[in-house]
Amino acid sequence: MAVHGYVTHAAHNRRFTALLVLGYVLAFEIIGAFALTMILLSADHEHTILTDPAGYALRYALPIAIVAGFVFWWIYSSHAKAVTKVLGVRIVTREDEPRFVAIAEEQCTALGVRLPRFGIIEASEPNAVTAGEGPTQGLIAVTRGLLDVLDDDELAAVLAHEASHIRHGDTRLLAANHALMRTAIIMQMNNPLRFEDWRQMVIAVLIPPMLLLMLASSAMTSLSMRLSRAARRGLKLSRDHVADGEAIRVTHFPEALLSAIAKVSGRGCFVGSDRVEGLLFDGRADHEGGSHPSATDRIEAIGHLGGELMNPARQRRDTRVPARPVFGSARE
Repeated sequence: MAVHGYVTHAAHNRRFTALLVLGYVLAFEIIGAFALTMILLSADHEHTILTDPAGYALRYALPIAIVAGFVFWWIYSSHAKAVTKVLGVRIVTREDEPRFVAIAEEQCTALGVRLPRFGIIEASEPNAVTAGEGPTQGLIAVTRGLLDVLDDDELAAVLAHEASHIRHGDTRLLAANHALMRTAIIMQMNNPLRFEDWRQMVIAVLIPPMLLLMLASSAMTSLSMRLSRAARRGLKLSRDHVADGEAIRVTHFPEALLSAIAKVSGRGCFVGSDRVEGLLFDGRADHEGGSHPSATDRIEAIGHLGGELMNPARQRRDTRVPARPVFGSARE
């Protein structure tokens, strides 16, 4: 079903999450079946996936699903915390960063989003990242470079864009996709049948049926990884356009968002950003191997969506405080 607007986008995300989970459950079960084969051949050879598939399913399918579910939930629930650690985000309050937090709270309130945590990344490159949801897991963080380069209305447009990802469940879906992919990787790393070294071919020579198992196990893991990457790419391409439209709807200032994209596009890469590329405001375009729509496509869509709201004569707010000189530093 095509995504036409904000409500259908949120509904699309819920359906996509359900299908994604079902697909990964199947992948987990197959990977788990291969992983247990070597153990069961010595411990319970009558109920392996090779000797008795039905008996294996009755005895071991549910335990594998429970273990995979636990690993998934652990990774999913700690996703925002992991992002915070990877990017070195410093959580701030209105007292710490009054301009940033005041504008962020205003946009979250306008969108009906429960106030998440707000954070600063001490990087000079302009960018923003959003993860999780709610007051304890939700996070909207910006780089120092973004605060320095954008005026108030541009910053409001970017923060409205980021808050809309929380409102429409985009952050939840990306966290689920990340957790499912990591779970598949963990299961495969503990799979004794995975191809890791050419010397494993000795097993296939001595026990020919094992070659088929090893090939099938590797193929299922590869399929899981491809599914995850395709899901992230497809989600990001659609959700950024929806978030841009939401930012225009809330701020009524398409020129500010256009200006922000022009200032940020292609300049947002900073240390660690490649690890959370799908969560960023600015990232590599789809045609460059990334998961974002190109800046040209976004600007064209904004011009189409917000053309009637544009007013080139309108003044923009700017309460940025000039950087104070640092006395005693080595800089001239």
